[in-house]
Amino acid sequence: MRMVFILGVALSLSACVPAQPPLEERVAVGARHYGVDVAPEDLTFDQTAAMSLTLDQARKMGYLDTRRRLRAILRNPDFAD
Repeated sequence: MRMVFILGVALSLSACVPAQPPLEERVAVGARHYGVDVAPEDLTFDQTAAMSLTLDQARKMGYLDTRRRLRAILRNPDFAD
């Protein structure tokens, strides 16, 4: 009986957590804030990962440096699939 109660509580709590958009969409929205317009479906896995890391560090780098790095990631052939 106790296990059923715990399972019920766990399921009800998981239903309350809103789903997050895919990482590609979050990266595209973040990039738009820095003047870099990119469609989420055009991002490769490596670009998404590198841009996500750059956006996480944006506070330390500042606006212009973040923008420059995001553009460089999109142009760099090393990040293409």
